[in-house]
Amino acid sequence: MPGGGMEWAEEAHETALRALKEETGLYADIGPLLGAQSKWFDERTSDAGQRPLALRLIFGVRNCVGELNGDFRDDDTTVGAAWFTIEDVQQLNRVEVVDFGLSVVFKENTSIRPPAKRSYSGICN
Repeated sequence: MPGGGMEWAEEAHETALRALKEETGLYADIGPLLGAQSKWFDERTSDAGQRPLALRLIFGVRNCVGELNGDFRDDDTTVGAAWFTIEDVQQLNRVEVVDFGLSVVFKENTSIRPPAKRSYSGICN
């Protein structure tokens, strides 16, 4: 199930590899854990009426191969996938988790400049 999160008995790097394939169509070697972010959501956003917790893990990847998926009609969590330059990312209206991921990447690679912060239009789950 795309975007369904971690499956029972699945290791975090296995979840990352599966999610990458399901949500982008790409394969890669999953590298080290670069950062983690947790966020509590309002119970009104949960199907179960409870306050869900999102734990987001950002991994480095290498040797990314495959064709980027452009068809998300059967996916309830992914709207689209595309390649962007750092300059293009600066112009996007990004959600909070994207800025967090970018901040982690820029800590690891100080030779590139992070995009400017933008206002958030919603939450990403």
